[in-house]
Amino acid sequence: MVEDTLRQGLVHDRWARDDCWAVMGPVFFATVPAPLRGIVSGIMRGRVVKGLKGHGIARFSEGDRLTQMGADLDSLTVQLGEKDWLFGDQPTAADASTLPVLSMIDHLPVQTPLRANLRGRDNLMGYVARGRERLYAGLPLTL
Repeated sequence: MVEDTLRQGLVHDRWARDDCWAVMGPVFFATVPAPLRGIVSGIMRGRVVKGLKGHGIARFSEGDRLTQMGADLDSLTVQLGEKDWLFGDQPTAADASTLPVLSMIDHLPVQTPLRANLRGRDNLMGYVARGRERLYAGLPLTL
């Protein structure tokens, strides 16, 4: 669920939304020489969006895509409940793979409906903060 739908939703927001792409594109392709940057980033963006369509996530309407991702966030919200970690009192591999995806959604460079949905869930936002501190302390937070 997290590694498929939510991750694909994150990738969709980063690459297919023009408002996000305006920020993400220059970050992703900063090391490409300036004369080629626009060409290379355009080609790569097209390939990623084509892949998102092949996967299916980019074929949904915005509303249907958000409904699907909202259901996944609902499941995480219920599973976490008031616990610190998804499956007990210590972090597990599930937390180590879930937290980066949620953190990247939280740090999308513009307010997207997916980011707003996540940020509206206090228990998930507390979970993201705990996970950054406990599992990823000292690592730079990047887009």
